[in-house]
Amino acid sequence: IVTYLKNPDSTFPKLLSGLDNFGQKYGYKLNINKTQVLCVNYTPSSSIRQKYKLKWDLGNIKYLGVFITQDLNKLYEINYHKINNNIQKDLSKHQEDDNFTVSETLKTWTDIVRKYKLEGDCRLLLWPLQTTLFRPGQIDKTFTTWTEVLQPYAH
Repeated sequence: IVTYLKNPDSTFPKLLSGLDNFGQKYGYKLNINKTQVLCVNYTPSSSIRQKYKLKWDLGNIKYLGVFITQDLNKLYEINYHKINNNIQKDLSKHQEDDNFTVSETLKTWTDIVRKYKLEGDCRLLLWPLQTTLFRPGQIDKTFTTWTEVLQPYAH
């Protein structure tokens, strides 16, 4: 479950109480050992920290295979910078080959997606394209760059 809370000092205890009530009724149990909290523009009070023994001091959390950071400017670097460089190296191997066909291009792209475990990321990143509230600009640019790099091989 991913939640966003306004006024977490008052709403966080209510959220956990609601999850507890739901769990008692439907058999759901919150695994506190795996529960992560990413505080953005919020510092939990010592009473909240003591009452709820959670991982409060995380700079990022991993959700559906993608790291979400407190600083949105770091999203690209943490998730895609290294992968992008490796993909560029893999693709550059084929740029000199005039006999590189469309089917080989698609196979290369499929291999890259599998090699760097991007299956979940590619699906996950379709959502921001449809949502005007969330536009991770540098990530969008990365997919545009990959498309431009692959385009010459599609002929």
